[in-house]
Amino acid sequence: MKASIASKQPADSASNPALRVRTARKDEHRWFDTLPDQQHPLDAGRPVGDCLRQIVEETGQVVALLN
Repeated sequence: MKASIASKQPADSASNPALRVRTARKDEHRWFDTLPDQQHPLDAGRPVGDCLRQIVEETGQVVALLN
């Protein structure tokens, strides 16, 4: 008997057309790097080596930073 593979539907937030993830521009790196120190309740630490800075926006407003 062949097993059927059910298609997985994306989560509601993943299908939100207003949600956008983008790579931070070079001119945003300093701003991006200072926000965790100002906003995060835990010590954000410092990345070692190369890192990919991503910004999540909802209707043009920043809602999350991914590092």
